[in-house]
Amino acid sequence: MAVITISRQFGIGGIELTRRIAQKLGYSFYAKEIAAAVAKKMCLDYQVVLDYQERLEHRSNWMVSSFAGHLSLSSKHYIKEAEYQQIVTEIIRNLAQQDNVVILGSGGQCILRNFPDTFHFRIVAELAARVAHIRSHYRNLEDIPPLKMLEYRIHHMDGLRKRFIQMNFGVNVEDPTLYHAILNLSKLGREQTCAIIINIIEGKYATNSERSDHLIWQ
Repeated sequence: MAVITISRQFGIGGIELTRRIAQKLGYSFYAKEIAAAVAKKMCLDYQVVLDYQERLEHRSNWMVSSFAGHLSLSSKHYIKEAEYQQIVTEIIRNLAQQDNVVILGSGGQCILRNFPDTFHFRIVAELAARVAHIRSHYRNLEDIPPLKMLEYRIHHMDGLRKRFIQMNFGVNVEDPTLYHAILNLSKLGREQTCAIIINIIEGKYATNSERSDHLIWQ
């Protein structure tokens, strides 16, 4: 019935939230599975593709040869951007052909920008809320990094994701015209955020007699 892409800021718990939306709609959910499919297609290590999607080249894309004294490229650790764009585009378009899918990240809002019956959402939250969410995942209080370090990590990851989208798709991930709606978790909460997205989808496809019972976003 529909295809949904979701972009999100770092530190909001995007996988859990997006999976909940997919479950409530009865849709298939794809996130890290996309990176796994890209890795298989490109004969790369899975972690390399994950790192590339966050623009963390220094971790694994370029391998330094201490003996030869120059940068050496490994077929297992180097991603050609043009090849990546071609393959991830093919994979996401194939997923969209299945219909009733929710796609998290990987530039889905760009690849499927003009795809029929597709809805694009971006989820954001205030910095303090994102810090609190990350802190909640530490089991031991003594392991929690200092506040400034967490804030730096959030800003750093936001910047990496922004550059990834700009480099691969030539757009600003924060451009509101890419999305049907941008939802603020800090203002709405998780349940209402899910409900709004679901109501947009269900309202779009409701019959005339059902429309009065739905929240319609035009």
